Amino acid sequence: MPMRRIYLLSTGGTIEKVYSEQSGVVENRAAKLDRYLRMLRLPDTEIRSIHLMNKDSLEMTDANRAEVRTVLPSSSRRTRQS
Repeated sequence: MPMRRIYLLSTGGTIEKVYSEQSGVVENRAAKLDRYLRMLRLPDTEIRSIHLMNKDSLEMTDANRAEVRTVLPSSSRRTRQS
């Protein structure tokens, strides 16, 4: 079986949120996604992740969305094997 490749673009959001006991709010502090991905059992699968920013979608600006658009075409180029 050929190696499957998954491309993942992370911008933060819910999966990266942590409850801060000091401030009493939920915050995006540090990327945790790679740790979660390492726990998956996906034989013959390579996951390529790009951590672009660490923002909740409610805090995304037009400039942030433009940044995502510039990264998507270059990170999603791939060849399909039959």
